[in-house]
Order: sequence, then C-alpha cells, then structure tokens
Amino acid sequence: MQNNYKQKITSSKRRAISPILATVVLLGITVVAGGLVFSVFSTGANTASTTSSIVIENAQAVKGSSHADLTATIKNGGGKPWTTVEMTVAKSDLSEPLLYESLHENVQGCDAGNCNDSGAVIKSDKKLDNPLRSQWIAHLDKTGGTLAVADKGEGISAGRKFVISTSDSSIRDTTVNRSTSVGKLLLGNATEVAATNITSGTGCVTSTTYANCSVLFQALDSSVGGNVYCKLKSTTAGDDISCKVVTHQKISNAIGSGSSVQIYADVFTKAVPGLNNQFVQAGDNMVTNIVTKDADGGSARVQTIIKVSGV
Repeated sequence: MQNNYKQKITSSKRRAISPILATVVLLGITVVAGGLVFSVFSTGANTASTTSSIVIENAQAVKGSSHADLTATIKNGGGKPWTTVEMTVAKSDLSEPLLYESLHENVQGCDAGNCNDSGAVIKSDKKLDNPLRSQWIAHLDKTGGTLAVADKGEGISAGRKFVISTSDSSIRDTTVNRSTSVGKLLLGNATEVAATNITSGTGCVTSTTYANCSVLFQALDSSVGGNVYCKLKSTTAGDDISCKVVTHQKISNAIGSGSSVQIYADVFTKAVPGLNNQFVQAGDNMVTNIVTKDADGGSARVQTIIKVSGV
C-alpha cells in the first residue's frame, strides 16, 4: 500500500504544474500581451503623428475706412510636408471676387513669348510675395483717383483663392471684364476716358490672337514686369478679355511639419464698377475653406468662419 501510495504521489507530481512554474507562465503571458498592446498602440500613434493636420494659428479680417485687411497664419501640425495649400475665402457660395491686391503684389508677366512657349517663366527679378490666385483684373478707385478712370496705381487683381504649391504652374488665364476701366484701357476705345488717361487710346486687344499689353499694365503699375499678353476671349460682341499672367509664386520647398504660412489680402468693402464683386461690412461672416496635400497623396481639410471686425 505504501508503495502504491508513493506511486500515486509520484504520478501526480508528473501531471500537475508547480506554483512557481505557473507563476512564470502567467508572467510570460502578461509580458507578451503587454507587448502586443504596446505594438498596436505604437503603430496607431505613429499613424496619427504622420496624418495631415491643419492648425489655424490666426485668422481675422479688420475693416477700416476704405477696405478690410485679411490675415491668416496656417501651421502644419502633421508629420508630412505639405506640397500644396489652398485657401478659399467667400462671403457665400457665389463665384464673384471678394479679395484683391495691387497688380505688383501677385501679377507679373512672362520672360518668353506670349506665355504659351515652353520656355516662358516669371520674370526673374519679380518674385511674388503673396499667393492670391487672381481670377479677375480690374481697377479700384482710391483717394485722389478719378471715378471710373483707371488711374495709375489703381490696377488690381481679384479672386477668392490662395494657392501655394511646389508643382502647380504659376501661369494662368485671368479674365479682364471689358466693362471695367482696365478692360476699356486694353480695348483702346478712344471714346472712353479710361483709355486716354494713361495712353493715347490705341489699346492693344483687337482680336482672339494674343497681343503684348505689357506697356499698358506697366502704366497702371510700374512694378509689373515681364510680358503680359492678352486677347479677346471670342469674337462674340461684348465678350471679356483673357490675359496670360503669373498670379502666385511657386515655392521650391514643401512646408514642413511645424512650419507656418502667413497669407494676407485686402477685402472689398464696396462694389467695383463693372466687376459685380462681393463685399463685406463689419459684422459679416466669411466662409474660409483650407485644403492641404502632401507628396504621398494625403490631404486634410478644415473650414472656419471669419467674422469681420472694425468700423
């Protein structure tokens, strides 16, 4: 019996797990599970750190006596450099212009040909300091100017979109409304005061073929450089004018993580004759959409409302 009992005890020891071994096994399972959780968490954290993130550090519009100043600072809060930043500002969903700048701040000509040539580039000594994407060219009567006359220094480019990009071409077609003073200047209608105010009234646009209008643009704003070519959009009576201009600066380096971009423009606070533009007053809201893209195809989007302050 004793032998049998001893045998049973021996057999039981072979089949059971000792408390020490059980503790070691449980500890191993805990460590492995913890490692898996840490690995998953780390992967998630790395993914989050490389995702595009837009941080609006500042966005405001302050109305003065003649116009409103829009300033905005946008920071790359993600882990990948931005290759393109687009910021669209509008009072509503309409397409009429709301923002503007003087011609020399974002409109220049080309060095070669009529801007359709493969070698056409922005004039080398005229670097643009503001990325407003011009959609229209007009004039704005300022203090000391003559109403409805394209006086010197009054040429403006207008639009709703800012574009900063490492790849987007800067050369684009910009519309000149023929009913604005600048349109009349380009057409050279001798009966229009706008045409004779700066030149002899001969104009430069006569057909649907591009013509060099650089002299007229430089008369509006002496800082405009390069060759600005314009033509009639079509032979339809009363149609607008199309000009080839450079309306924003192509950046050489992407906007890295933690870097900020500052943009600015003037905002219309009154209507411009012939332009049919939107304009704001103190207390109005402007809808602002910001879209960023990185080299891998990732993108981010954010929308904010800017309330116009001031008088």
